[in-house]
Amino acid sequence: MKRNLFLLPVMALMLCVVACGGDDDETVNPIPSGVKKLISMTKTSTGGDGYEVCRFEYDKNGNLIYAEEELYEAGFYYSDVYTYEWSKDGVTMSCDGEPEAYYRIVDGKIVDGEGLDDDKSYSFSYDNSGYLKMYIEEYYDDERYKSVYTWNGGKLMRRAMSYDYVGDGYIDKFTYSNKECEGFFPLIAWYTEDDPLFYAAPWLVGSVLKSLPTRIEYSSSLDEETISASYTFYADGYIKSCVFRYDSGGTETYKFSWE
Repeated sequence: MKRNLFLLPVMALMLCVVACGGDDDETVNPIPSGVKKLISMTKTSTGGDGYEVCRFEYDKNGNLIYAEEELYEAGFYYSDVYTYEWSKDGVTMSCDGEPEAYYRIVDGKIVDGEGLDDDKSYSFSYDNSGYLKMYIEEYYDDERYKSVYTWNGGKLMRRAMSYDYVGDGYIDKFTYSNKECEGFFPLIAWYTEDDPLFYAAPWLVGSVLKSLPTRIEYSSSLDEETISASYTFYADGYIKSCVFRYDSGGTETYKFSWE
């Protein structure tokens, strides 16, 4: 099973207006001291003539306020722009200039949220060490997605995803060596919500991963896939690139820039 860089298909748009909070000196985003900001991610694939890119912009306090996703493939161009407005209690995400989701933050973690353009609701719960334990996305037409996470010593070991409305799901298992990075591993956001915020600020959902998986095993009742991962680093230890090799064939290369 192959996955896109941004986890789920994004909605089309063409605008770039940055929405800053009314008072960005008073927000609930507990940015770790000394951590560099993720500025861009790009993805290329073997056998393809295009690429995907996501760019991030921040306010003076380090809060994400703007993210643009672009896809170039076979002469096709596709883009999405997200903006973020921060407050004392949470953050509102807009896409294509329309408010789309609100996340409520308590003690530095997103605990729940709601869709502002649909009937979605979100809930997040954490273990005693502050790592993400369960994420639920629910629709009022009885569709319900639930992910349960198992961590060990700061490493994500397992994610079990279930779909209540079809009674099926899948499992991801992670294997590690001694590879670690400075800052965090952005692609852990694959396993939460489809929002650039979680690539740029994983601490908000208890998913700061410094250990780097070298093998990811995906399985469901219909499909199985194994990914082997390798990495390169900048001189300061931040991730420069990540290469995923699928046992079914094909390679994906991700590149990151920081400041």
